[in-house]
Amino acid sequence: MKTIIFSISVLLSTSIFSTSQVTANNPQLGNYTVEQSKTDVNLNLVLVELTEGIIPKGFDKAWKTIGPQWADKVKSAAEVSLLSASLLELADNIKDKYYKPTWEKSKEKWVKQVKDARSSLALAGLLKSLYNNLNPEVFTADWTGKSSIWLETLSKIE
Repeated sequence: MKTIIFSISVLLSTSIFSTSQVTANNPQLGNYTVEQSKTDVNLNLVLVELTEGIIPKGFDKAWKTIGPQWADKVKSAAEVSLLSASLLELADNIKDKYYKPTWEKSKEKWVKQVKDARSSLALAGLLKSLYNNLNPEVFTADWTGKSSIWLETLSKIE
């Protein structure tokens, strides 16, 4: 039995590496197993990474206490409903002055969509919407260089 390993580069620390095996039969090679590796982008870690790019004064005072607990909860969340609740909690803890003026008009609809989200893909789109409604000054200096990679990673969520 021959093993062929396909490898890929992991773009960010927000990815999870996993493998699966496929068994095949080829007249010339005989029976063989192919181990396929892939990168699954983890919405949990992408969500936490966004909070790490926000300046501390961008959050309400309570975030100093609840932020670390929130991050732990998000990292271990296994259901979309838990991530939805966490996304809503994040949005509630960002100070209003750091949202663009258009946020007030779209916030109610966005909240409903987050509550109704049933997939990581839907939540990824809503996370991007939240991000797009934040004023640039809410982000750390380091975030400027990371934001394009973060957005690219976010777009890979299925």
